[in-house]
Amino acid sequence: MSIIQNSIRNEGLKYKKLPTPTTAPSLFKLHTLSAFIGPRGSGKTNAVVLLARRYLDDGSINRVFIISPTYDSNRIFELLDPQPEDVYKNLLTAIPDIDAILVQVQQMVTQYNFNKGFNKIYDKWLLFSEGRGPALPQNEYNLLDKYDFKPMERLPRPAPLLIIDDMSHSDIYTPSKKNPFINLCLRHRHLFKVGLSIFMLVQNFKTGVPKCLRQNIQQFFLWPTHDMTQLDSMYEEFANLCTREDFVDMFKRATAERHCFMSIDLNASEPLLRFRKNFDTLLLPQNQLTEDELNEISEEVKSSKKKARIK
Repeated sequence: MSIIQNSIRNEGLKYKKLPTPTTAPSLFKLHTLSAFIGPRGSGKTNAVVLLARRYLDDGSINRVFIISPTYDSNRIFELLDPQPEDVYKNLLTAIPDIDAILVQVQQMVTQYNFNKGFNKIYDKWLLFSEGRGPALPQNEYNLLDKYDFKPMERLPRPAPLLIIDDMSHSDIYTPSKKNPFINLCLRHRHLFKVGLSIFMLVQNFKTGVPKCLRQNIQQFFLWPTHDMTQLDSMYEEFANLCTREDFVDMFKRATAERHCFMSIDLNASEPLLRFRKNFDTLLLPQNQLTEDELNEISEEVKSSKKKARIK
């Protein structure tokens, strides 16, 4: 293979990236778009709350917005302790509600930047008052004086999450270039330079989330379906990751038990983490399993069938 002289080498460029939320290695990277897809009663909401609660506990997420017309009858969302003004329940005002949420996020960012800048000036003033730094410019001194030379609350970098539930076939999923939600999903990682993660809960794979969004989703969480056309549609999205036989096999293994689901992480740090049963169990294609692992899976399937007959 010959090298073209004085041409451009294909090499990575070094540049300063915007910070992203710190996440545990076992979890999915933020900021992200995630789709939770399964029939009513399958366990989608429980899984969403489990994942969001973990991100909140870890400090990876620090504010939760929820759009759900069934919020009041779905008490499990209360475990996320959202602020009342961050819950939107009107099915007919979803599009204006997206704009309202963006305003709230922008206000978070503005307050964070102001407090951060103010405290930098305050820290410089402390050094000056201790004789360890230069005097402040007049405008910075005036700003400190305006707030009585007291530091501002040191806020965490904004890391918001938006959860959208029971909004299938609403205006929010209209595949139009004028739909602000579509636009938000396409630029969610860059929103106000802090980003926004979005969890979408729908009942149907192909008609629940428009294709223009599915092509940008980083994680899919899939619950059982008896509609093989749905399974074929799912595989079409992940055909570059494994064979159809391996996909169907892993899907059946992951969803064999009640409320269990298959996780597919298209943004995994390594290939072994792409497929999971629920959040915590690795799934490997059959051709990557050892004989002992295949035997163990076989025994688990036999056991689950036996329990089903007993019930």
